[in-house]
Amino acid sequence: MREHLYALGVSLIEIIQYWFVEWEPFFEQVNSFYNPGNMLEVLFPVVAFIDSVFASQLLLVTSFGGCLNDDLLYWDSPPQTVPDCPDL
Repeated sequence: MREHLYALGVSLIEIIQYWFVEWEPFFEQVNSFYNPGNMLEVLFPVVAFIDSVFASQLLLVTSFGGCLNDDLLYWDSPPQTVPDCPDL
């Protein structure tokens, strides 16, 4: 079932890439601007200057989303084994 879902996702991505070939520079620009590093360095101070309550909520959601992303990244991965330390 999972392989079929991945194949469907790949097909949809290929269709979207084919439809929006002319929009490639725009998508690259949006992707680079909304990079998490740029979000915290550029967008967060601007938002904090305009509305400090919203900026604190944005920081909270960004940090929670980052932690949740890390947790979900390792959720389905096989367990890691730690090699034994040699006796000294």
